Amino acid sequence: MLGMAGYVDMERVTGTLVGKHGSFALQHMAKMDVNGPQMTVIVVPVPARTI
Repeated sequence: MLGMAGYVDMERVTGTLVGKHGSFALQHMAKMDVNGPQMTVIVVPVPARTI
């Protein structure tokens, strides 16, 4: 369809907060069409065994 765009992306975030180290992933989903832009970001936990 003319005039539409979209994307999906995964981003891994790793860090330390109050002495505790960990990771999680952000799943981005976005689209733009004649009604304007729309974006959703979901936090996805990363199992400790994958770090």
